Amino acid sequence: MQKNARTTVSVVMIVKDEEAVLAKSLESTTWADQVVVYDTGSTDATREIAARYSDTVVEGYWDDDFAGARNRAQAHATGDWILVLDADEVFLGDAKLLRKRLDRGPEDTFLLRVEGEDDGVVVPLTNHFSDTVITGVRIFRRGTRQWQGKLHEQPVQTGTSTGSALLHTCSIRHSGYTAEAVLAHDKGARNLRIAQRNLENVEASGTPAEIAAARVHVARSLVLADEPTEALRYAEQILPDLADRRQRWLLGFGMSAVAVNSGTEEQVRLWLTEWEQHDESPVFAQALRARYEMSRGNAEAALEQLEKIPSTTVTSQGQRLDRLDLAPVEVAALAKLGRRRPAQLLARRAVERDVAPGAPAILVECFTEEQLSGILAKASPRLWRELVQACVLGAHHAAVREFLGVMYRTRPGDVTVLSAASMLAPVIDLEDAAYWSAELRRHGAEEQCLLVVLAQDAERSARDRAVAAALAISAYGDERAVPALEDALALVAPEDEAALLAELDIVAPGLVGTNA
Repeated sequence: MQKNARTTVSVVMIVKDEEAVLAKSLESTTWADQVVVYDTGSTDATREIAARYSDTVVEGYWDDDFAGARNRAQAHATGDWILVLDADEVFLGDAKLLRKRLDRGPEDTFLLRVEGEDDGVVVPLTNHFSDTVITGVRIFRRGTRQWQGKLHEQPVQTGTSTGSALLHTCSIRHSGYTAEAVLAHDKGARNLRIAQRNLENVEASGTPAEIAAARVHVARSLVLADEPTEALRYAEQILPDLADRRQRWLLGFGMSAVAVNSGTEEQVRLWLTEWEQHDESPVFAQALRARYEMSRGNAEAALEQLEKIPSTTVTSQGQRLDRLDLAPVEVAALAKLGRRRPAQLLARRAVERDVAPGAPAILVECFTEEQLSGILAKASPRLWRELVQACVLGAHHAAVREFLGVMYRTRPGDVTVLSAASMLAPVIDLEDAAYWSAELRRHGAEEQCLLVVLAQDAERSARDRAVAAALAISAYGDERAVPALEDALALVAPEDEAALLAELDIVAPGLVGTNA
């Protein structure tokens, strides 16, 4: 019996001036039967890079119409299935498993999770948590869909669908809407221009529903163009005329994060309510509201929102929210209300599930060192590194530095903590500098001695520099501190000399008499 021909897949993308990211994207598609790269007018090396990976590189054109460009690109596809990818996206997954799932049917459309890089998303595409995730139609049988919409284009079914499903074995990593990428490509201004032009056209001849959708696109594009105040003003202006549930959800979803970051309390509550009332699953809106309330010190209101959220929620679009992921908010709220035992139990459970239990400064307040050390001892290597990084970022707070000390005493000699401690010189006091210097030296990191670094810091007071230098010389014989001591002593005001010399005689007896 003759075997069925293998299912073929065409990757289709539209690009322009993407030399910085295109190779990485195309590298993830080498398994595909065909890759169509439709270039809309690149002036860099985009087409040359594409030609190294694809035999179907099309020199196309751009007319401010995303759907038009995608349809022109799609016309060059020959595979049974089309996978839609952007130049700043990477396909993740097993191609063999993908083909098996496509063969199994009966669906003609599949959604993929699109994960955003966590480096400062400036447009609210997702659920406002640390890793941004959305889902969308990315794979469909060739001939079943055409694109519509000059901006925020969508693949629209052209006939009767045999069904759709979310693929769990594949995903896409997206970085196109990070702050750096938006600035580099001026995506905000481009999208706003297209949205405004589209609105003008639709208002002239479109239906009320089309006009409403176009107005929502303008509001969302104002966000991407870094005009939050105007976005909020315009969104409030168009809200009364929106009758469609989906449009109200899109607007509430999009404006909520903008209001939290840039709006008034009244605006925050307006848009969170719109989002929550019109979302099929309001848990993400409730989670953001809990974060907002806690940021304002409203612990009871934060807990009220958290208690509405089930242990696990998975939406029809495949988005998942585990309440335990909100442990930092809940631990802080419980602690603020004096409910320390529940806070401790929740923090312990979070760490056991590899979830950050809260901000270091909050955790120090919630637990005794013995309790905190017992919890931290269970942290995975990944979570341990995450907590150390949080300490580095918040090191200007004394409580955070105290937390780092607890981490070190939990795992003495830990290289990750010692590396973080070596960066504390700008904010550390002399007592802590002496402690960390001793530990760094004990583990072979003499070059990073904080006493020497502090002594050489021209931004520090002459007194601190002199005492740090004296300690480094007397305790460790570190000659690097001698010039720093001489420089510091020369800067001491005459009226302060006697007091400083007396202090130096205590920390390093006889040192100043022979080196000053």
